[in-house]
Amino acid sequence: MDIEGSELEVLNAHGSWIDSVMALIIELHDRFQSGCSEALARAIGAHSYDRSRSGESMVITNLKRIAT
Repeated sequence: MDIEGSELEVLNAHGSWIDSVMALIIELHDRFQSGCSEALARAIGAHSYDRSRSGESMVITNLKRIAT
């Protein structure tokens, strides 16, 4: 996801689509739209995952909802 600051809107509307995603490569643009990093944290907060970086992108893999 490299959408130049619009990731805020997509991540704030994560609803149930995030549960269908197992991997996400995202370039956050807090410098264009503040709050992008926080929106990502909220969107994946109820999930377990592995996180790494590749250049400017954050790579989130093995994304699975945590059973409650």
